[in-house]
Amino acid sequence: MTDEPMTSAKVWDLIERQGECLFADVDGDRARIRPMAPIIRRDEARIWFFTDRDSWKVEDLDDNSPVTLAFRDASAGWHVVLTGAATAVDDRATATALWSEVMKQFFDGPDDPRLILIAFDPREAETWTGPGRLVTGLKLAFTAITGKRTSIGEQRTVPM
Repeated sequence: MTDEPMTSAKVWDLIERQGECLFADVDGDRARIRPMAPIIRRDEARIWFFTDRDSWKVEDLDDNSPVTLAFRDASAGWHVVLTGAATAVDDRATATALWSEVMKQFFDGPDDPRLILIAFDPREAETWTGPGRLVTGLKLAFTAITGKRTSIGEQRTVPM
């Protein structure tokens, strides 16, 4: 993976496969981080989330609040951190379009009055790519035994 140039298209390719990410925002003087299920809409260059309108994450958000999302696939050897802005959106048509049966675990349907959406617009991605767990472990063992350092990955910043 480290031989391929990192582009915004490649970032979308990586995160589209993930069913979970960490969502981080700021509440006063502290960061709040929680796992959430992203709904990736590459054609919109947007990531959506379903949440409860009474949750403190909605209270934390003003229009275009700074938010960070973290995705990873350790076995494949990559991490992606997106920075951007998020806004709470109360839109039943969009909720209906994004609805999946999995959401029944949390809401009665897309018209549930507790449901509100969060729209995240990424501005920048930081990526870390490497050869995956097994090869990384072998390279670390090689360094421990020989004292010679090897490359275990690359970090890049990509505008979204």
